Parts: sequence; structure tokens; C-alpha cells
Amino acid sequence: MTFLAIDRSCMEDLLFWQSLSRSLAARPANPDPIAIVHALGEHTERILESGGVDVERQLGLIRTRQADSDLLRRAAREEGRRIANALTEGGISAVSFMGSDRGLSAVQDGVPAFRATAWLRTLADSGAVPLISAYMDLEDGLGTEWNLLQGIAGFCRQGDQVVILSSREPLKKGKSVLSPASPEIRDTEGVLGLIRAGVSVRISGVSGLAAGAGNAGVAIVAE
Repeated sequence: MTFLAIDRSCMEDLLFWQSLSRSLAARPANPDPIAIVHALGEHTERILESGGVDVERQLGLIRTRQADSDLLRRAAREEGRRIANALTEGGISAVSFMGSDRGLSAVQDGVPAFRATAWLRTLADSGAVPLISAYMDLEDGLGTEWNLLQGIAGFCRQGDQVVILSSREPLKKGKSVLSPASPEIRDTEGVLGLIRAGVSVRISGVSGLAAGAGNAGVAIVAE
């Protein structure tokens, strides 16, 4: 199974989503199942700001006060549906979820934990594309955005692949640490967790998805 990690730099780019739809539609018959995990973008920020919330990001991730969590939850869900509609218009059967839906995540001893759920793979195997927003409910009703790669590391199983799509430059690679310029996915522990799980991590241009190879993509695979 392939997980696409979409960072904040791509979220408001309509041409990006149109291109992604075309690339997914152009894949050969019986392609590897795909799930998309995306950051919270400007659409979420605008909804928060219209509700009188000063948007604060820590390490690139949206943080809100407990009193604003309901609005953040609604904004994240609306943004996910907006992206799902864009993909559906491009011929891709996308179904929107949040990271807190249907057992995808939970809080264990105060720490977010992410799970490789069977229903997610069953849905992807059916030909639909699950679209997961990087939002989850914490304790005491507090909501937060989570790091894309930390979440995906929990969703993955050995043999899966993660493709990072970002318009930010430069993207850098190392032997065991991937350090994109985007703060939403700049996370050493998340990447190392993927590597330990035997999951390949690749940086790709959107046009490389249909052919299965990225534009100057780099694979970081556990040996």
C-alpha cells in the first residue's frame, strides 16, 4: 500500500489537486492501493480566523486553546471534504476522514498513538482513496494537528511505501534521516519509525506517481 503525504504547501493549489487526480487516474490496471494523508492548510486557517481565533503554529502544526477546539475540528473536517470533492471531480473516488475517526488514533498515557486499521486497507483495496486529515482529538476535548510522518508511521505495515509531495525547496536526503524543508514533515523520529518498520520513503513530483517513479525521487529503505 502507498501512503501519499501532502504537506501544507500544496493544500491550496488547485492545479496540484487536478494534477494529482490525473496522475492517480493514469495508473495502470490493478494499481497498488493508495491512501492520502494531508496537513491542515490555509482553508482551515481562514475558518479559524473568521471565528476570531488567532492561528498559532508550533513547528508548523496548528495549536489552539481548548475553547477553540470545536472550531478547529469543524474546520479540519470541512477542509478534508473540500479536497475529497476536488479529487472526486477529477474522477477519483475519495472518502474523507480525520485522524481521530474510526480508531485511526488514540491518546495513550498522554501521547498520541496511531494504528494500522484493517478497514483503511479494505477501503483502499476496493479502489477508493481514503483521505485522512492530520487532525486528532486529545484528552479533555482538546484538538490538534499532528505530524504527517508520525501518523503515517503508525498506519503503515512492513512493505508499504510513503511518497512525500511538497512544493517546498530544498528537499534534502541523508542516509537514515529525511529532512524536508516543510515543518509538517520535518520529523526525524517519524522517518526513523518508518525505516524501522521496513517502509520505503520517497520524495516525488506529482507527475511521477502514474509511472511509479518520482522526479529525482530518492528512496530511503530499511535494509
